[in-house]
Amino acid sequence: MDEMDYSLYPSEEAQRAWLRTYLAQYRDVTEEEVQVDEVELWLAWVTKFTLASHLFWGMWGFLQACHSSIDFDYVKYGIARLAEYHRKKQEVFALAVGTVVPSPPVPHGTVGSTT
Repeated sequence: MDEMDYSLYPSEEAQRAWLRTYLAQYRDVTEEEVQVDEVELWLAWVTKFTLASHLFWGMWGFLQACHSSIDFDYVKYGIARLAEYHRKKQEVFALAVGTVVPSPPVPHGTVGSTT
């Protein structure tokens, strides 16, 4: 197994851009109408859930090492995922996750109309 290159993980800027686009599409609003606080909240939530992902896939690797007939170093994979969990744990636990009340969606073309 090659070493995992976590530098390929999307930057915070790329994650923010993706989240802004996703939330705009989900709410059927323009990207400009998505609140910065809401993007930051979702970024914190997503970042915290990466720890759960590292734990899940680490444990999965150890289980596969015991049960899989595929020629793959599952133990090394599991160790790498748990190592990344421990490396990021303090930084991620320190993230504050509050709440943001999102603005209600505004149908396109109605902003500023006088009808």
